[in-house]
Amino acid sequence: MMADIHAVTMALIQAGFRTAQPASERERIRHEHAEWSDKTFGDVGPVGPLKHLSKEALETAAEPGDLSEWADMQFLLWDAQRRAGISDGEITAAMEEKLKVNMARQWPEPKDGEPRLHIKEQSAPVSPGGWISCSERMPDNDESKPIAIFTGKCLGQGMFVATYDDDGFFDYWEGMEIIGVSHWMPLPAPPQQ
Repeated sequence: MMADIHAVTMALIQAGFRTAQPASERERIRHEHAEWSDKTFGDVGPVGPLKHLSKEALETAAEPGDLSEWADMQFLLWDAQRRAGISDGEITAAMEEKLKVNMARQWPEPKDGEPRLHIKEQSAPVSPGGWISCSERMPDNDESKPIAIFTGKCLGQGMFVATYDDDGFFDYWEGMEIIGVSHWMPLPAPPQQ
């Protein structure tokens, strides 16, 4: 039986056909990583690799020239994608659509080393009393502008004066991070004397 398979394979090769194109080096490494990951971490979903990816992204931002950090991010992205059951074709289609969306959006001026969020076209829904839900819109990334925030995580519910930047909300006077912020609103202008 094996001799017959070998004979047919050789005949196809001699006739100019190839049984399979060799996998690219990148695909070989991807496959090898998938086998290792399955053996090491078992049958788990994509959330763990995605959370680990955020850690690796911060490490890469601190050392952008360290190619091993870039490799870690690629491995984790592949792992999460595979564990979520998402094909490369699905990712490519989603990328094409997302690129169209991003190209249609308005963006702030570039600033090196800072993430740039698109400018929202419509104003965010405002709760009674002027509060804006954090799930709808975050404040401007401007540490010099104090804002009021509402949270239920700091010794019960509370309202604080804080600042906001891409790292989160911070107490205006003490600089400590405040977690669990659900709503915010700009402070009114001071009274004119």
